[in-house]
Amino acid sequence: MMRTTSVAFSVLAAVLWAVPVQAQDDDPGGFKIFWSDGLRMETNDGRFLFRLGGRMQYDWVVWGDDSDVADAVAGPILDGSEFRRARLFAQGYLYERIEYKLQFDFVGGEVAIKDLYFGIRHPIFGFRVGHTKEPFSLEELTSSKYITFIERALISVFDSERNAGFLLHGEVIGRAFNYGVGVFRETGDDGVGVDPGRYNFTGRFAGALRNEDEGRSVVHVGASFTIQHDDGGDRVFVQRPEINLAPEFISSGALPTDGVSVIGFETAVVAGSFSLQAEWKVAPVQSPETGDSQFEGWYAYGSYFVTGENRAYHSTGFQRLRPYRNFLENGGLGAWEVAARYSTLDLAPSGIDNADGPIKGTRLDNLTFALNWYWNPMTLMKFNLIRADVQDYGDIWAFLWRGQLEF
Repeated sequence: MMRTTSVAFSVLAAVLWAVPVQAQDDDPGGFKIFWSDGLRMETNDGRFLFRLGGRMQYDWVVWGDDSDVADAVAGPILDGSEFRRARLFAQGYLYERIEYKLQFDFVGGEVAIKDLYFGIRHPIFGFRVGHTKEPFSLEELTSSKYITFIERALISVFDSERNAGFLLHGEVIGRAFNYGVGVFRETGDDGVGVDPGRYNFTGRFAGALRNEDEGRSVVHVGASFTIQHDDGGDRVFVQRPEINLAPEFISSGALPTDGVSVIGFETAVVAGSFSLQAEWKVAPVQSPETGDSQFEGWYAYGSYFVTGENRAYHSTGFQRLRPYRNFLENGGLGAWEVAARYSTLDLAPSGIDNADGPIKGTRLDNLTFALNWYWNPMTLMKFNLIRADVQDYGDIWAFLWRGQLEF
């Protein structure tokens, strides 16, 4: 672990060391240092850019009575707190066309690779090589810094998130739509793919049928697919009730299969301060030993900014919220958002009996109420009240709080 940490800091130090330390505005080879949602250094001719930043997310959870669901889940249900994410990143571009990004997470005393790639910057035919997000799902491609609720919805269990591979991406049809397609090797947090048979073919096409009034009137649609292949190993889907500190509530059990295919559909509407967002995903699994199964789930939610702001839309995922008046600046109160989400996930398989396993539930329904307080574009607090219902067992309430800071 210490060796991995040393390598991560050595890479960041090397990038910083390569940046000149003095700028002259009249010299095209000179550079300027400025703040724009993070520390940036850019040459006067605009051909080189370096950005340094990070985030911290700190969570607390308090549970209600767990007597109804305790026998169904895979461990004790306990109040607690954690640093959910503690990340540092460096990114930018070289000679205008070559992009790069290095991002590491330091939670739990380990160093996890999140982004570690370079590629070609092009509006239509962008290309990346390395460890990056697979192009799948509106909520997954929206950064955890900008999602409406503290955690992503239950159906994120089907997302491959980040893996190592090759990604082709760009914007088409007047830059209103975004596409991405790539081949990826499944890897661990160290970026190493140890199983040569586990790889994914993933793609997404999404964008705005309508985008007017500077993003305050948007109709978004999209579709994604991923084919997750392996050499006859077992696949297991397990999920928590949208609380990272929770034990696993439901499971599909082990399914012998050569792979899984997932199809997802997404939509979102922004109408001024009000917005809607929904996704549905289905995952058919072919298993000659247990029989074919089909897992599926969906979520839908609405949000409203009491202070008048609107969600910042982009076809790849929603972006940073900027309050009209920052908290503690000239009497400002920041931005206030209320939201409610319903999500459901069914992992009941064919030919598998979970009765004797550590996780007995197979279907979970969540109802979440949220209050978000944005102090400024880089600091916020989130409050979630969650009711999780495990089918055939019962339900439980939880209160979740997050403090978030970027720099």
